[in-house]
Amino acid sequence: MRRRENWLRRNNVSAVDLLLMVGVGGGLAVAVFKPTNVAKFVEPSAMFDDYQVAVIAAFATMTALVVGRFAVTWGPVRVDRAVLKWELSGPASRHRPLIRRLAVTVGCAVMADVAIHGALALLIPESATILLALGVGLGFAAVCAAYIAQLVRDRRMGASGVPGFARLSPGRLHQRTFAPRDGFAAAVGLGISMMDASWIADARITRWQRQTGSKSRGHPRTAEGAFVRMDLRRLRRHPEAAARWTCWTAVGIAVPVFVDFHAVPLFVATLAVWSAGVATAGGLTSVSDRVLARSFGVSDRDLRRWHCVVPTIATLVSATAVAAASSVSLFGSAFLIVGTVASVLRRATRPPLPFDAPMVIEPLMTGAAFQPALLSTQLRGLLLAAVVGVIAGALP
Repeated sequence: MRRRENWLRRNNVSAVDLLLMVGVGGGLAVAVFKPTNVAKFVEPSAMFDDYQVAVIAAFATMTALVVGRFAVTWGPVRVDRAVLKWELSGPASRHRPLIRRLAVTVGCAVMADVAIHGALALLIPESATILLALGVGLGFAAVCAAYIAQLVRDRRMGASGVPGFARLSPGRLHQRTFAPRDGFAAAVGLGISMMDASWIADARITRWQRQTGSKSRGHPRTAEGAFVRMDLRRLRRHPEAAARWTCWTAVGIAVPVFVDFHAVPLFVATLAVWSAGVATAGGLTSVSDRVLARSFGVSDRDLRRWHCVVPTIATLVSATAVAAASSVSLFGSAFLIVGTVASVLRRATRPPLPFDAPMVIEPLMTGAAFQPALLSTQLRGLLLAAVVGVIAGALP
């Protein structure tokens, strides 16, 4: 009870406000996402009806793998360094606070899996109960697999001498396992508060660099080949980027095949292609810092042009596959390909976020303060991809 009161006081929210927001938000969600309303905009295709069981099985498997991957990346038992120093460094047992963190992770994973399966249940409401139950079970199983992976990693660092099931307790984990010095927890907090996922991407790269080393294997003969080879080597060293490209491309192909949209038919597929291209644009994103760019001894324009090769080819392949899978015209396919490539390059060349930009207070409705320059920089590339997705499906 005290923890709940502290949370409400810290966020300046009363219990009445919380109940009102939950009630109003839940009522609006129920009213908007009724199966009859959803059927006006999107319906399962004929191929989905023919292979419904196989599609559900593949969807559930991919969802469990994605949720499990996030759980493995997070820990799933994790605290930041401040909590470790000021709360968990005493002689008291760590079991209760760490089991609480594990319970929070389990709840988040189950809710995420249920929400994803709930989106599929809107298309086939007759199977909603089965899908939601499947989401609960697979979300819990994914976290269990992630916790087993954390236990295995912890035992490699230094096995505990406690026998039996006591070794499965979170309180027996080493601090290097549940509180690593990778800054990932702080990056997630910044990503949520700043509404920008680049913090998480930077923390992921930093953590990989602390755990893995690399060595040079020869030198290319030309500068162009050096920078293209640098991007290819980056993808080879970070297979998660290639995996994200593959998954987003598969999503972009599957959506127009198994789902029929009555409006903006290529919107979701275009955003999937954009996400796939952004996943491979790490090299182009890294040269947005002018100090880093000039350290190579070439002009900024040439450096960016050479780093555009890999993300352009990756986006072209993904967009071409999505255009071939969808029933879009030749002109619409060309617009989709060109537009997604432009939006990916625009996102990858985004300048550093101007956190010190001037603030504007909205005086009519809420009186909230926001930064237009910061918001426009955060939406750079994404807004163009959304416009391309809306227009590409409407072209004759």
